[in-house]
Amino acid sequence: QQQQQQLPHTHRALHTTQPMLSSKKKKSARTVDSASVDTQHNVEADSNVQWDTKMDEVVESFRGTLGTYDVARPSPETVQNMTVNVNGVKSAIGSFGQVFVRPPNSVVVALFDPTPAVETAICAAISSSGMDLNPRIENLHGTQSVVVQFPRPTRQARDAMIKLLRSKGDEYKTQIRVIRKSWNTAIRRAKLPEDTARGVSTLCNCFGVCVWQHLHVRTHTHVCVHTGGEPLPEKD
Repeated sequence: QQQQQQLPHTHRALHTTQPMLSSKKKKSARTVDSASVDTQHNVEADSNVQWDTKMDEVVESFRGTLGTYDVARPSPETVQNMTVNVNGVKSAIGSFGQVFVRPPNSVVVALFDPTPAVETAICAAISSSGMDLNPRIENLHGTQSVVVQFPRPTRQARDAMIKLLRSKGDEYKTQIRVIRKSWNTAIRRAKLPEDTARGVSTLCNCFGVCVWQHLHVRTHTHVCVHTGGEPLPEKD
């Protein structure tokens, strides 16, 4: 809760640096050479980027990714958002057919336009998802379909899920680090007074750490809730 209360103040503090950047650029505009003008233009472009918005987009994307991984119960989202490569074109499985749950523990992809290439590509994408799933082709009520049976949550399935989620979490954490690095670079280019630059840099680093920790907690919670197992050890 304390972190959530601090974030809005962080946003305001960071956004209030923009007028300072503009005034700094106006004072030096008369004396800079052509090379400095290009640098100044880059600073202005960087200062107008809403870095906190970019981080929010990463968090929302991560939440959507978590929703596609659940070994405790089958859901259409688990399959339909997987990416499949058909003839060199990457698309979501959901674009190739209607995805629905068939009780008790299967997900069906009823193909719109079944072809051997589409069937093979979808089965390959599901098999290589890291979720220990084995799809098969069936003819259901006259419709060629891909059927994915979800196994009961076992220790092996849970361990595979933990490994996969940690890998996904690390990918998003890397994106946060890249954004934070770009943020600090923009601050250095702006040539603010030393105290101001240090304060703004500290704020953006704190905000980045808060987002990074949020991703870690979301991964931890998702594993505990959706794999049917006990919470992870404290050291994890």
